[in-house]
Amino acid sequence: RTYPVAHHETGRDQRVQSPIRQVTGKGLNVSRALHTLGADTVGIMPCHDFAWGFVGPIVDQEQFEVIQIPGPPGFRAGFALVEPDGQSTCYLENGLQWADETSSTFMDHISETIGNRSPELVVLAGSTPPNAPEDLYAQIARLCQKTSTPVVLDATGTSLLRALDVGVLGAKINLEEFSDTFGTTFKDDDSFSTELNNLREKYKLEFFGVTAGGGSAFFSQPSRTYKATPPIIEVRNPVGCGDSLLAGLLHARGKNLPEQEIIQLAMAAGSANAENLSVATFEHERVQQLKKDVTLNAIVKD
Repeated sequence: RTYPVAHHETGRDQRVQSPIRQVTGKGLNVSRALHTLGADTVGIMPCHDFAWGFVGPIVDQEQFEVIQIPGPPGFRAGFALVEPDGQSTCYLENGLQWADETSSTFMDHISETIGNRSPELVVLAGSTPPNAPEDLYAQIARLCQKTSTPVVLDATGTSLLRALDVGVLGAKINLEEFSDTFGTTFKDDDSFSTELNNLREKYKLEFFGVTAGGGSAFFSQPSRTYKATPPIIEVRNPVGCGDSLLAGLLHARGKNLPEQEIIQLAMAAGSANAENLSVATFEHERVQQLKKDVTLNAIVKD
């Protein structure tokens, strides 16, 4: 849930006006944003039948299709306190423990779903559950290779590295995740862009995006690396901005837009999300308006 509060203060009771109830998670957020942008998308949600009795009615309110795949008992709850200045404080439970049979059943359903749906693209987003195999995303990437289905990653740590070794289309993470995963520290735009470009070439990615805080982001592509600066907006809630940015990037790539316009639309989608209290919910028309105010600077030219 998202709770708009006048001021976040510990040690006293506070009233919440008009809380927003959504089933979120990076994968569902990307699907929601893609649907808003006009893409045909399906979200996959591992969830036990008992827990689905609680979250299913909320999911049913979504305008895009969500497929339930059997998961461990229970569900992971969380909430965000959002202040008028756009500051957000999130409280998230740890992920549910996966038994060996849970992972096996999950992969069986993923294989069946990919086989039946023949997707144009698969997005693997978010952290993997505790006790799940470290190569869970790598397993799915290998499965997708059998049907020549492109895979895009929004992950971190071992899950990201193992999947990158298998081979994927592209990846998007934030600067903190990038530093933790690759053991680097941001020094300046030029050196970071060079490093990002080297990693993209190492893993043979078509694109590698890193959101860098303050709304800015770096995008490495075969032709060059860009630093993108978003338009100035009134931030209501930053939760889901990275997911919306990725959705914008994928939607624009699917439309075969020029590379600069792809990045501008991605940044605009992230900014449009930030203007709303709900997560990955915005107006397509607003994205088009904001796109014109995204600034791009080419840093590395091949």
